[in-house]
Amino acid sequence: QNFDKALRHKNYSGMRECAKSLLLFQGGGRLISHYLGSRPIFLETNPKTFEDEAASVLETQGSKHLLDLLGRWYKHSLESVKKERVIINEVFPNADQLTEKLVQRLFEQNVQTYLNAVLIPSRERTLESLNNEEVQGFLRNIAAAYEKTRELALGLQTIGCTGIDVDSLANELFNEHLQNYPKIEFELSEAMYLSQRSQNQGKELNY
Repeated sequence: QNFDKALRHKNYSGMRECAKSLLLFQGGGRLISHYLGSRPIFLETNPKTFEDEAASVLETQGSKHLLDLLGRWYKHSLESVKKERVIINEVFPNADQLTEKLVQRLFEQNVQTYLNAVLIPSRERTLESLNNEEVQGFLRNIAAAYEKTRELALGLQTIGCTGIDVDSLANELFNEHLQNYPKIEFELSEAMYLSQRSQNQGKELNY
């Protein structure tokens, strides 16, 4: 309670004293979970909100603008982590451990939510359209999203989040989206081939 009260009033010296006592008697795990659970960057991550925003962009502006949206979300995440690190370094004796947990949760919760919101609707729209331009756009989006995620990882390293392998975290997130990639690419290619063959047969019948 004393820690939460100090946190609400941004009393960093009071938070620091409470953190020392809690670490001594309870260990770091509970304190880390409690603190991270109170952070706005995690409280504001509602998957439905991001899905709706991405769907609106996809519908009104097209799939290529989804990457601009992803970039804005990543920028906000990086700025949030910068602010959190100032507090963490000021308050917590186990600052490095807490920073690692912060970044790990950022990828597992926020970045995963962002990628799902951007990539899944784009993939579904591509599968429905069977349009060559849509297919190429979807493949470019995957590549661009991966590069943006790597840029986020590099940005986190630049501001001092070096105790955790952020590149590995980024790669793990894309494994889910790319594990069925060969199958998806084959299905898209096959559907496009059948569609083109049907069009050609229609032209032959008209002669």
